Amino acid sequence: MPVVTTNSPTPSEAARPSFVRRMTGIAAPTLTKAVDAGWIPDLSILTVTQLAQCPILISACTPDGAPIPALRMGVRTPEDPSEDADLLLPDWIVRRQSSGLSEDYSDEEFFAATHRWWKNSGRHRIADAGYLIVIIGGIVVGLLRITGEPIEHPRYERLAYPGYLVARLDRNFEILTPEDDRITEDDLELARDMLGTLSPTRGGGTINLLDGDLDNAS
Repeated sequence: MPVVTTNSPTPSEAARPSFVRRMTGIAAPTLTKAVDAGWIPDLSILTVTQLAQCPILISACTPDGAPIPALRMGVRTPEDPSEDADLLLPDWIVRRQSSGLSEDYSDEEFFAATHRWWKNSGRHRIADAGYLIVIIGGIVVGLLRITGEPIEHPRYERLAYPGYLVARLDRNFEILTPEDDRITEDDLELARDMLGTLSPTRGGGTINLLDGDLDNAS
């Protein structure tokens, strides 16, 4: 039998940035955030090929037709819990040890990392929709229910939104739901439709609409 040697890549090899972009619509540096945060193991050809099977989330609306804004998060970084220790804040604002996201967060840690402190832009859009989609590295990993008007940080022009975590995604792309009596079937239906989908960045700030910029929205 002749021995044939080829230079074809193996599934375990690292995918080239052009391959990542072509297969998922997401830039490799962006998708790396999902690796660093623990949602996907690597950017190998096998992982990227599997990820390419996920649906693309183009837009999302409530049953009433209000567009749902998306929050694009970074990777977990340490945060000094003493920074806000002297502030009088509502009970629903849980002190946190870090900012950014990690797949191994508890439900409480996930909510604490995602519902505050964000810029003022788009505050009425977020309140009107009553939901906030959570994305890291171009992957939809969580959904928050927003239940009221935000409060302002006593020192900075930043907002915290009251509400609760509807669901979050684990590293196996299974949807995890907290034990919370406030979660409705409508909440869960939205979460099932969106979590585990891909959302290529289309510009804008930390919080934006999936299909457009929210920075200038009122």
